[in-house]
Amino acid sequence: MENQLTAKQEQSLVNAARQDIGEFAKIYEYYKNRIFRYIRFRVSTLEEAEDLTSQTFLQAIEYLHKYQDQGSRFGAWLYKIAGNLVCDWYRRKKPILLEVEELDKQSDNIAYNNLNKIDAEIQQKQLIFCINQLKIKEQQVIILKIFEELTFQQIAKFLSQKESKTKMIYYRSLDKIKKIYEKR
Repeated sequence: MENQLTAKQEQSLVNAARQDIGEFAKIYEYYKNRIFRYIRFRVSTLEEAEDLTSQTFLQAIEYLHKYQDQGSRFGAWLYKIAGNLVCDWYRRKKPILLEVEELDKQSDNIAYNNLNKIDAEIQQKQLIFCINQLKIKEQQVIILKIFEELTFQQIAKFLSQKESKTKMIYYRSLDKIKKIYEKR
């Protein structure tokens, strides 16, 4: 897993970017792959994921002056922007299910390394099929927990809900994934 920024380090980067937008490059470098992976598992093509990732950072730059640290980190704000953009994308387009063959190598490796958290026998293609059957909120929790390796607390902040609700959604979603898999 990539090195973690502390809340203090992250806020320092945000403050520097507010003073000199060129400093935003450090935030971008830290979060670009994370935000891309989060989006990639929710849209149908690599190109759409790249476009939405770019839009996420463009919006972050545009509204950087409005960001306020109110108990949740800047990264959570970026995930929120990305999530909203994906929701907008789904409203504008008829969704096409994710094609496993289109996943980039980095996402493949992350998914492969974490599959045993759900069930060792489920293969990546089957897992993605199962995730695509879940509701959007369930997909978000599963993707953030398994592929992005966020804590329940971080996911709860991102989704603006209680940690206990996040855990409930996660474990119920795992049960749903197992049931969907067993029916295949």
